[in-house]
Amino acid sequence: MNSQVLSIDIFEKHYELPRDIITYIDEHHRFETYRQELLAYFMDNFYDYQNLSGEVERKTYEKFRHYGNLCVQKLIANDIYNATVDELVGSTPANYTWKCCSDASTNDGVKMFYKALCDSMMEQANALLAQMNSFMNQAQQAEAERDSKITGTGFGIITNDIIGFGVWAAMENSAIKKQASAAGAQFRSEIDTIQRNLENNSKARLDKYGKEVWLPSLKNSIDLFVISLFNKYMEILISNGKFNPDALKYIDIAKSQSILQNINTTENKVGILDAAFLSCPFNPEIYDIAMGICNIEEIVNCAKLFGVDEYLKSKQTDVCNKIAQNGNYGEQEIVEKITPYLHLLSLLDEKPVEEIRDGLLGVHRKLIKDKILRMTNNLQSSSDEGIKSFIKSITTTPIAELTGVSEEELRKYVVSKIISEVFKKDEPAAYESTISNAAEKMVSIINNYLLKVARAKSEYLLNKEEYDKYKQSADEEIRKLSEQLSALGIFSFSKKKELNARINGLQEHTVELKRNFDTSERAYYSLV
Repeated sequence: MNSQVLSIDIFEKHYELPRDIITYIDEHHRFETYRQELLAYFMDNFYDYQNLSGEVERKTYEKFRHYGNLCVQKLIANDIYNATVDELVGSTPANYTWKCCSDASTNDGVKMFYKALCDSMMEQANALLAQMNSFMNQAQQAEAERDSKITGTGFGIITNDIIGFGVWAAMENSAIKKQASAAGAQFRSEIDTIQRNLENNSKARLDKYGKEVWLPSLKNSIDLFVISLFNKYMEILISNGKFNPDALKYIDIAKSQSILQNINTTENKVGILDAAFLSCPFNPEIYDIAMGICNIEEIVNCAKLFGVDEYLKSKQTDVCNKIAQNGNYGEQEIVEKITPYLHLLSLLDEKPVEEIRDGLLGVHRKLIKDKILRMTNNLQSSSDEGIKSFIKSITTTPIAELTGVSEEELRKYVVSKIISEVFKKDEPAAYESTISNAAEKMVSIINNYLLKVARAKSEYLLNKEEYDKYKQSADEEIRKLSEQLSALGIFSFSKKKELNARINGLQEHTVELKRNFDTSERAYYSLV
């Protein structure tokens, strides 16, 4: 039997605990890995219980035995040679049916899984049977309703005359045929509706079963399998003198948690921590609470011994990252807020305080650089309207007048925008290179836009000039032609036609030039 002890100084006391507490922690972590792997495998392959493969029993049983075999190999490495997979999980069944697999297994989790598998098959069968019974009942009711609608003419025999009777019989027969045809069509429609509704109801029932029964049963059976396997594995270690059972007195995490609930009811907080520690020395909450009470070096050393250091490091790092990612803080303020955590993180991570501090500042600086990059990317992907809005946000100078502004002046506007949008309490000079690169890209985008504005203005002015000039001459020409037209006699058809054609041509061209002018004018003013 392993009689080694752990010598620990913490909470103002000296402890000597069985070293096999560490063995237990290591084995517990290993079996937790088994649990996660198994659960992932079962969820990937057997999530949909309505479409399981025909070999589901064999595949799952072999998977269970695989993890039993891993335990056997671990025991052999520990010089224990008499353990078998049959003992830990179960023997190979005579046939791979759910019942044979369940009967062959020695593990309660395996038995739970095959019971859940059997129950799921029965649920599908019951759902189908219920659907069939409901269909038959509703179909019979629909059939009865169909027959009740075939009633004849409803007049009865109104004469004893043989001819009259024959006419009535013919009418009655025709009416029945029509009613039967209509009732038959309605009956078929009702049957289709019944079938669809029942299929939908059955699907809803099976989906609900999968969510509320099958998946929880699947998870619970995996959990129970791993717990049962772990217990048998530990029993074998103990019976072969490879694990000190006294260590089991120190793994009651529920009791440890319960003791910690009393921490605020007494001033003797160290006494509470001591009692919780003796119930479960790897309860992470003990170390959380002890941070502000006890010697931090002793806490960290003990946390590392019991594998709680990663939890503490993750928790403290998360706190510091939240501070570093707060855009309302400047670097000096961030340093002040993370300083209380740096010594602890340095001990946990075994890195210099300066390195950890700089790493957290790097998180903050990346946040600022990412904001600047997003501003640049947003402008690059903006429409004309977006670029126009950006330009108006950086200067009160009208866009139409910016074409005469130098690039250096534009750059000042852009840099001022970046600083006002991104920086709160930081010193922008620390980000000079990032700001400069972003400003160059933004100025380039703005210059390209202003070039587009200049081209649109030039086209607009040219069209305006051409329209104004042409309209003036055209109006004069039309006036003269109109005078000639008025002077012609009533029979000057040919000349009138010629003059009207010339007037129409002048008017149409004027309209065309006006249209071009209006279009270019709208295009220009939409940009400014």
